[in-house]
Amino acid sequence: MPFAKILMSIGATLGISAGIAGALSLFGLSFWNCFLLIFVLHFVAFGVLNYITGIITRYKMRVLAVQELEVINNQSVPVQCAKCNEPSMVPVIVGRDDNEYECVYCNAINKIVISAEAVLPTTPVATDVENTDDILQRQIKKLEENE
Repeated sequence: MPFAKILMSIGATLGISAGIAGALSLFGLSFWNCFLLIFVLHFVAFGVLNYITGIITRYKMRVLAVQELEVINNQSVPVQCAKCNEPSMVPVIVGRDDNEYECVYCNAINKIVISAEAVLPTTPVATDVENTDDILQRQIKKLEENE
């Protein structure tokens, strides 16, 4: 912090303390006692304010870090290094050709290729437990008959 800013800050603190002490001295209070009290309270109040804003800032930073991790987790894929076969979770961006990462184990540069595949949706053969038991019993009977 430059020296001029420090002098301005001290001057503002002294001026505000003197102004409030002067106003309180009109009510019969001692100027110097009020001045010292206001001067000390100024530093205490701003210390508390800085502490509270620091806590709020750290909390917001943690929330942002958690949100970033959630985004990375949602857009990450587990891959194995092509050189050393060590697993890693790597963030990827769909639609980009330059999804590359450096292996933390062997420092090899790996490129991630994303491919899509279409499948037909299926429906379960049986959805209730009773029907499933019937199917299993029939299969057991068929196996016993074949023996």
